[in-house]
Amino acid sequence: MPQPYLVPVSLRCSRNTQSSGVAGSVSISVVTPLTVNEIIVFTVDYRAVGLAYTIANSAAPLYYRLIPAESFHYGRNDLNIASLRRIPLVIVCLTFVSAASFAHHSVAGFFDPKTQIEIEGVIKSVRWRNPHIVFNVDVTSSAGEVVTWRIESGALGVLRSRGLARDFVQPGDHVKIRGDSSLRSDNEMFARNMLLQNGKEVILTAGSLPYFSVVSDGEILEAIFDDDVTAAARENADGIMRVWSTDIDDRTSARLKMFDGNYPLLAAAAAARAAYDPGDQTLRGCTMWTMPRLMANPLPMEFLISGENILQRFEEDDAVRTIYMNGDVSESSTELSALGYSMGHWAGETLIVETSRLAPERFDDHGTPFSAELQLTERFSLSQNGHRLDYVLTVSDPGTFPAPFEMDRHWDWRPEIVVGSYNCDQDQQLRQETKRLEPVFRFWLFLFDRNASQVFSDYQRPFVLRT
Repeated sequence: MPQPYLVPVSLRCSRNTQSSGVAGSVSISVVTPLTVNEIIVFTVDYRAVGLAYTIANSAAPLYYRLIPAESFHYGRNDLNIASLRRIPLVIVCLTFVSAASFAHHSVAGFFDPKTQIEIEGVIKSVRWRNPHIVFNVDVTSSAGEVVTWRIESGALGVLRSRGLARDFVQPGDHVKIRGDSSLRSDNEMFARNMLLQNGKEVILTAGSLPYFSVVSDGEILEAIFDDDVTAAARENADGIMRVWSTDIDDRTSARLKMFDGNYPLLAAAAAARAAYDPGDQTLRGCTMWTMPRLMANPLPMEFLISGENILQRFEEDDAVRTIYMNGDVSESSTELSALGYSMGHWAGETLIVETSRLAPERFDDHGTPFSAELQLTERFSLSQNGHRLDYVLTVSDPGTFPAPFEMDRHWDWRPEIVVGSYNCDQDQQLRQETKRLEPVFRFWLFLFDRNASQVFSDYQRPFVLRT
C-alpha cells in the first residue's frame, strides 16, 4: 500500500454568482510567521463562521496580523492545510456563502458549434486561466478598421494533457483562429484551432480535430512532457492509486454519452428540464461541479490514501472527494451537499462506492433535475496491466427517473500527466509546477475539541489548499 499523504495545497475561496442568485462572502486572511510541519484537518460549517471570525479577531492582537482578503475562490467546506517544511505565511480564509446553487461552467447556449468561422489578426492579450482561456485579438477589416475580438477556448488542463505546458503564443503574434461563432456578439467566438506565426497548429479544446495542418499540410505543435514526472509516476503507481486521464480526442467515448439527456424522466422532471435556460450568463463563470456530473469531466483525477479513507482528487474545480472506507451513513451529517456522503469497500480488485445525501441540483447540462432521493453506486475496476480504469455508475432516483439505469466510461493511465491546479478565474502560468510530496502528520486544532468539532459538519466537501 502507498504511504498516506496529501498534496501541498493553496487556499481557494470565492464569491460566486450562481444560477439561483448572488452568493455573498466574508473572507478573513490571517498571517503568522510560524513554521507549520503538520496538517490540520477539520470541517468548516457555515454556522461556525461567525464563531471562527470572533476567535480569530480576538486572537489577532496577540498572535496574528489580520489583512484584507485579496481575490479568493470558493471551493469546498473542508479545510486541509498540507505539510510543508517551512511555510512563512499561513493564510486562512473562511467564506460564508448563502443561497448557493452549483453549476458547471458551460458554453452551451453562448456559441454555435454548427457554424464555424475563421479570423486572422494580432494577439492583443492572453489570459491563461480556467474555466476558459481568453484571447483578445485585433482583426483588421478590408476597410482598414481594427476590431478587437474576444476569443474563449478550453481549459488549461486540456493544453497540459496535449503536452503544451508552455506559453506558445504571446501578445504581438500574428495568428489565425477557427472556432464556433457566437450567439450573442459579432466579435466573439469559441476557439478550437489556432495557427501560430511559425506555421504550426495548436488544437485548443477537447474533442477538436486538426484543421489548419490539414488544409495547409502543416504540422501540429509538438508535445513536451517532463521525464522526471513520468519516472516518478511509474515508480509510485500502486493499484488505482495513481493519476488517471481522459482521451480528450476520442469523439466516440462513452464519457460523452453519460449525461446526454437520453434517459426516461418522470413528468415533473421533464417539465423542469424543458424550462431550463442554457444561456444563463452565470454558467460561463466559476461554478462548482456536483456529483455525479463531476465523473464525466475530461481533466485528470487521482486516487490517494488518507488514513483509513480514500481521496479522489480532481483537477476540475480543484474538487476533492472523500470516500469513507469504514463509513456509516447513519453517523454522517444530516445535511445534503454537492458531493454527498460516499462509503467505499473493496470487492477483490474493484472499488465499490455508495453515495447518498446529495443536494438537489442539475443532473446534466440539459437542465435535468434530481431529487434528494438520488443514490449512486460506482464501480472502479483496474485492468490487468494497470493501464485502464473502467467505471460503471448506477443511478437511482425515484423522484426523477422511473427506474434505475447505468452509465459507464473509462480513464487511461498516462504517467506523464499530473493533476494540476485549477484556480478558477485566476491568471496562471500555463506550465505546471510540480512539487515533492511530503509525509503528513495529523493533529486536532487546539481551538476545537471533539465535541466542538461536531459543529463543523454541515457539508462533507473538502476545502483544499494548494501551494
